[in-house]
Amino acid sequence: MSYQSLSLKKYILLFGDVLIFFLSLYLTLLIRYGYGEMERSWSQHFWPFTAVFTLWIIIFYVSNLYDLTLAVNNFKFYSRTAKALFFSFLLGAAFFYLLPQLGIAPKRNLFIDIAITAILFFLWRQLFNVLLKSYLPKNNIAIVGLNEQVKELIKYFNYHPHLGLNIDFIFYNKDIYEEGLYNIPLLKDVAKMKNRLIQEKITTVVLVDEINNESEVRSCLFDCIHLGIDFIKLPRFYEKITGKIPLESLSQTWFLENLREGGKLWFDKIKRVYDIIIALFIFIITLPFWPVIAIIIKLGSRGPVFYRQERVGKNNKPINLIKFRTMREEGNTRHPTVPRDSRIT
Repeated sequence: MSYQSLSLKKYILLFGDVLIFFLSLYLTLLIRYGYGEMERSWSQHFWPFTAVFTLWIIIFYVSNLYDLTLAVNNFKFYSRTAKALFFSFLLGAAFFYLLPQLGIAPKRNLFIDIAITAILFFLWRQLFNVLLKSYLPKNNIAIVGLNEQVKELIKYFNYHPHLGLNIDFIFYNKDIYEEGLYNIPLLKDVAKMKNRLIQEKITTVVLVDEINNESEVRSCLFDCIHLGIDFIKLPRFYEKITGKIPLESLSQTWFLENLREGGKLWFDKIKRVYDIIIALFIFIITLPFWPVIAIIIKLGSRGPVFYRQERVGKNNKPINLIKFRTMREEGNTRHPTVPRDSRIT
């Protein structure tokens, strides 16, 4: 199926990133110690950096750098990548700072490694997009029917050619059709559809609900089952490819069918570990400033240093929110703030 091939491409991305990480480490050690000391330095750095690289993969995943729809070489991609690399460097520094028993404190090595990783990563992702766009085989798609979602998909594929999805033709037997719609051929004769599917080696047929109500079209599509073609409804295909849900398909039944909380257990666990690591790192970095902030708050107004509030978290579980107090306690009615609010310290 066309979107199954997207999963394979994501694994290729992951594999390439891992190779980049270790190649960057090798080049870093070569620059720092030379070829003569490579065996010794590699054995010292391999396992500690492998642990760091695992954390980096988590950061890249949370940053959506394995989302092919965001893998285009535009500002959003570069911005996400820069942030991911920055947090990766901070996390690596915290890792070696908190684990001195590893026997290495590679401050310079980590800095050189992240710089080389950044250069090779951008080059690798550029190459990956070129390969997807120009050399890897395309997935030929036929769409049966036409509506606004189909038009959005056409624009989406034109903007994301690296996805490798090609709309070969649209079957639409109504009178209303935008001729030359992005140069996609139109097929109106249902009797010719089967031969067209065979000739163009169509892998996926996307079904628009309104046209599938016609018995002649349904019979033709049923006769094509043995061709090994995947049939999928437009709303599901749209969601799989773009990561967005068409508003027209939302209903209470949709929520019951699609909100599978059990399938998110691994994602929630990974995200929980990521959140704890980042929070711990921020806590350590900011801890020296806490006494100064506390003194400033005390000098500014009467009241406690910390403000505590109970809120409702995930699964209606109560949580305590603790933060530095930023408002005066005198005459505080707890109503929303307004411009030039006298309660603000």
